[in-house]
Amino acid sequence: MQHGNFKYYSNYINQVTMKGSIHNILLDMKDVIYFSDNLIGFNEIVYGKGKYVGTVADFVASDLDLSFRKHSVIRGSARMKGIPNIDSTYMDFELVNAELNPSDVDALLLEVFSDNLKIDLPYYLINFGTARTNGNFKGYIDNFKSDIKINGKYANYKGNAIYPIDKNRTYFALKELIHDLHDNNIQ
Repeated sequence: MQHGNFKYYSNYINQVTMKGSIHNILLDMKDVIYFSDNLIGFNEIVYGKGKYVGTVADFVASDLDLSFRKHSVIRGSARMKGIPNIDSTYMDFELVNAELNPSDVDALLLEVFSDNLKIDLPYYLINFGTARTNGNFKGYIDNFKSDIKINGKYANYKGNAIYPIDKNRTYFALKELIHDLHDNNIQ
């Protein structure tokens, strides 16, 4: 850890720089809540490895290989600036050969973003199978651009979303994906 003086620890989130390469990590998100109460309710345990440089408020995490639930692995990098205030935090995520399993995603509780919000995927997305996912997400939680490519057991999808500039286009891109999967009788 780097800091100008021990007194900077009183403002740890903004003034103490951390740098490290982490292997065999077990991260309980309940511990992360200490730095951001915006994550209250996101009670997941993550296993993996990666590199980290920066403060809590402004960091880059690279070479990420993080497992959660039973069958999902997030690989790639993340840059966030603005923590702990998620509404004003700029995010830049890159997924590289991530593996997302619909039943793992469906089981996530997202109380962090909305009271008692749970992801309820349609049956044909649940039967999509574990999908290899590549793409990026850049921007703020309510103003972003995203490009994604998903290769699943029964179908492939490539698309992008811009929110909120063109809400209708984002909706139709998602609707098209669901429509294509449904028309191919994925059950």
